[in-house]
Amino acid sequence: VAEIAALCGFPGKPAFARVLEPNSAKRVFEEGQTVSFACDHGFYMKGKATRKCLPSGVWSNEIAVCDTTLSDLGKATSRESLSLYPPEAAIDSDVQTCFYSDRQKPRFWRLQLRATHRVIAVSLTIPFASNIQHIFHLKHTSSE
Repeated sequence: VAEIAALCGFPGKPAFARVLEPNSAKRVFEEGQTVSFACDHGFYMKGKATRKCLPSGVWSNEIAVCDTTLSDLGKATSRESLSLYPPEAAIDSDVQTCFYSDRQKPRFWRLQLRATHRVIAVSLTIPFASNIQHIFHLKHTSSE
């Protein structure tokens, strides 16, 4: 008795993205097939760029999000930073760059937005921090 391969429907497509492979018109995929995405110019990807049709007939990974850089929305500042890792590097949407503060306390990083925005999420990536306790304060001021 031959087994029937699982089928997956359309995997979804992140807003502000394009399907790289296979043809974006395809609507049914067989088990093991993958679909890759890339964000449009000016956007960067949060999440996995590839999804795979699993034996259960569902897609691996959540649909990624293509987001805009924060550098157009405000100005990043800090008390001090290492010269090659300025505050602006934290919001330039380049995953290869980052901000590092020096060891002088108090350490802070601030994003001053030029206008009022609804903040949905704030995410921080802290490399090599598994044995260090970090305390974060999200300060919100409102004129309302």
